[in-house]
Amino acid sequence: MKKTIKISLQGSVFFMDEDAYAELSRYLEEIGNRLASQEEHEEIIQDIETRIAEIFNDRLGGKREVVTREDVTAVISLLGRPEDIIDAGGEEFSSAPEGPPAGTETRKRLFRDPDNAVLGGVCGGLGVYFNVDPVWFRVAFIVLTLLYGSSILIYLLMWLIIPEAKTAAQRLEMTGQPVNLSNISKNISQEFHKVKNNLKTIPESDGYRRSRNALQEFVRVIGEILLVGLKILGILIGIAFVLAGLIILIALLGTFFFHFSYLTPPIQVASFFDLREALAIFTRPENVPYILGSLVLTLGIPLLALVYAGVRLIFNIRASNRIAGVVFFVIWLISAVSLGLFIVDIASNYSRHARLTETTSLDISAGDTLFVTTPTTYNDAIEEVISFRQKGIYRDTERDILLARPEIDIVPSGAEKSELVIVKKAYGNSREAALKRAEKISANLSFLNSHTLLLHPWFSAGKIWYGQQLDYRLRLPVGTVICLDEKLRYLLDYIPTGKYIPVYDMAGKCWVMTEDGLERAE
Repeated sequence: MKKTIKISLQGSVFFMDEDAYAELSRYLEEIGNRLASQEEHEEIIQDIETRIAEIFNDRLGGKREVVTREDVTAVISLLGRPEDIIDAGGEEFSSAPEGPPAGTETRKRLFRDPDNAVLGGVCGGLGVYFNVDPVWFRVAFIVLTLLYGSSILIYLLMWLIIPEAKTAAQRLEMTGQPVNLSNISKNISQEFHKVKNNLKTIPESDGYRRSRNALQEFVRVIGEILLVGLKILGILIGIAFVLAGLIILIALLGTFFFHFSYLTPPIQVASFFDLREALAIFTRPENVPYILGSLVLTLGIPLLALVYAGVRLIFNIRASNRIAGVVFFVIWLISAVSLGLFIVDIASNYSRHARLTETTSLDISAGDTLFVTTPTTYNDAIEEVISFRQKGIYRDTERDILLARPEIDIVPSGAEKSELVIVKKAYGNSREAALKRAEKISANLSFLNSHTLLLHPWFSAGKIWYGQQLDYRLRLPVGTVICLDEKLRYLLDYIPTGKYIPVYDMAGKCWVMTEDGLERAE
């Protein structure tokens, strides 16, 4: 039983018995010693090892796993002895046979030629294989492309199928030369010295100097063009920064301290109110100056920084005052934190919800008629502050309180008698606080007679708005007729009908209750 050794040759792994390993090691060592004086010896040895790996793979053929001494002997027979190696100039290192060793003849194989390639080296490889100038193949491909267009696909397929001659052994096979040590070393040496000589002579040539000067001039011109372009771009960006910063800053100052029309759609703020009064709706009046100051600094400092950055870009100002920057950053940070605390405080008053429900029976039966009306309440002292989806918040300037409109729902009752359900809603930072605020809502209604209900178009929301709502829900039996005053147009909210009818169009008309909702009375 012989011991096996695992080796790697240029990425290929083989198992060899001891005798084969010893023979191959001596062989590669002799080659290394033979090539030690050559600059390109490492490249030559790599190609020789690649060729040895190819021969081993061919001999094993997937039928055996262990390389034997006979396989190594076959490799030496095919590649030749180290004494056969000659240098790039053709001079032997020692006496050697004139031709390659017997048995080293190699048949010509088709490869793509990377050294004579325009695209993929297909035509160059065909030219070498058939010993024809590659130009004729390129002309043929161009003509066939113009006539039929199919040559493009053929070229791409050949590009994919035909391997590229990467190693020295493959380049030798491409030309039909024997793949042995002498030819491999000579091929690599010639290429190495050719490239080396070209690199040496390039800097000394007039063409190189002209190219270098032209390239330097080209790079200089391109650099100046890019520099000018960057300066123009910087000026344009600076102008954009200045305009954007000033426009937004002026708009915000107008919004905060003067009259404005829109805050954020669909919320519309009356033009005769400024932000100070709008903020006073949601928080205590003494907090408003601090909120406005924090808001102005939080938004204004970044906008001023944007304008300053634009001015520096326009006028190419390099110097900067770091102390002022730190001071403004600290001021902005304090204002942003303060604003955040105010927002959290305001939002906490809308975190909990509560509702109260009161039900009152009406002396209205099926077939009766109910008249619903509201008094005319035009008052110069009542001003709209915010309207949201046709609902609004109003201020009574005489009593300095907030007002809101109640909502009227009319639905089938499913019973013999009518009912009026009063629903009061409010928000707070706790359920108890929200419940107390809902209890303070006063339903302002009265009966002019047993069949006429008078609903006031306003209810008081106190000094601060906590989302108070007042809903009047009329539940009528089927067959009941209800007549709605024209002035109820903005109080009607949910009224089911057999077909779609806008609720504001239902005011000023009489309707009869059905199982599906109201229908126009005849």
